[in-house]
Amino acid sequence: MKLFTTESRIIITCSNRLSPWLQLEVAALGFKPERIFKTGVELKGTLQDCIRLNLNLRCASQVLFS
Repeated sequence: MKLFTTESRIIITCSNRLSPWLQLEVAALGFKPERIFKTGVELKGTLQDCIRLNLNLRCASQVLFS
């Protein structure tokens, strides 16, 4: 399906000030965050990437695909 291969913005939220550790986890999975903020990170990816991130991240609260 085209939905799973279309690239869009992914926002990953976490608890306050855990974003440095979340950034390290995201980078270890091979992704490059575009923006880091106090309660999360933002990157580009597909819905398949979103599923992979959701299964492997420990610091994350939510993995949001827009």
